[in-house]
Amino acid sequence: VRFALENIRGQKAFDYKKGFEVFEGYPRPKEKDVTLVSAGTLERVISPGSATAKLMLYLPRENGGGILLSSNALELQIAPPQLASLDPAARQAAVAELLKQFDSDAFSAREAHHAAVRYGAQVVPDLAAALKVKKRPEHSRLWLATAIAEIPGENSIAALKELLAEDNGGLRGVVAYYGPRQKNEQMDKLIISSAQTSGGAVLSYALLGFLVHRNTVPPELL
Repeated sequence: VRFALENIRGQKAFDYKKGFEVFEGYPRPKEKDVTLVSAGTLERVISPGSATAKLMLYLPRENGGGILLSSNALELQIAPPQLASLDPAARQAAVAELLKQFDSDAFSAREAHHAAVRYGAQVVPDLAAALKVKKRPEHSRLWLATAIAEIPGENSIAALKELLAEDNGGLRGVVAYYGPRQKNEQMDKLIISSAQTSGGAVLSYALLGFLVHRNTVPPELL
């Protein structure tokens, strides 16, 4: 399946229309005079994340007609494109689509967070800029912060440092819990300092975060 996907990533993709038939191996609309218009290449139109796919193989027969073989549903993980490989307009569109998913609802934001982590360090500056928009939905900002905390790097640490200075206790809690995943001494000190001064929930999240992600707790927190 991976081989097949790698080799069709540049092929044309079409929006699904209810009632599509497969004729001689190709989808066709019921209206015979309708021309199918491609929505773009597969790697450009499919969203990163979990996907369900079916493989279909059309076998022609000498006496006419054919046999259509269809696989069971296949669970796939679609990797996001390398942003650096996209032209400026395509990169902007990819990031805009990702942020739109963060803003949609809490469940979508969680899925967008998974996609952002797969993008990695290349998308951190975009996530950090989006976090600074305080009118963004709360669930969006929380999952944006979670994604940044799970992507190691100096840009991530700089963004998390700013979040620890915010009045938003929820965001500080996210950094306190997921920040230890950075495995960075500077980040550890920032979390410890914030937990000592904030107390309450932030302190609890910091204790739990170090236990879960590092299997140890700094003595200063204890």
